[in-house]
Amino acid sequence: MTIGDVLAWVGGIGALCVSAWTLYVAVALLFVQRSNQAADAITTNPWKQGFLGFVVTLVLGPVSIAMIQIPNPLGRLFGLITMLALLALAAIGGAGVALIASRRIRALDPSVSPFGALCRGAAFVVVPSLVPLL
Repeated sequence: MTIGDVLAWVGGIGALCVSAWTLYVAVALLFVQRSNQAADAITTNPWKQGFLGFVVTLVLGPVSIAMIQIPNPLGRLFGLITMLALLALAAIGGAGVALIASRRIRALDPSVSPFGALCRGAAFVVVPSLVPLL
């Protein structure tokens, strides 16, 4: 492994983190009502929502991957739509968690703007995912 390989991995991981951060901020700003519903549902019953998301992903994830590999174009289309729906649900859930973090940041420091708190909340959701890599 050369230094170029290491730099490529570090750059790729950094790009994934920045992409996830911007996705959470964008979804929270574009889909305000759905993101607030997700945040409220996670706040009131976090274990139930986490388990529900896990079960839906466990059931529909392999189904969508299997459908994508079917040579029939209609099967591929159905598999792709199912996979995109799962990713959209994950983005809304992540934006909900970022909103929860931003509400708690604003409670601790009221001088932070709502957008600044949302950006920090999304960062606090994304950055801990680097811990297993470090």
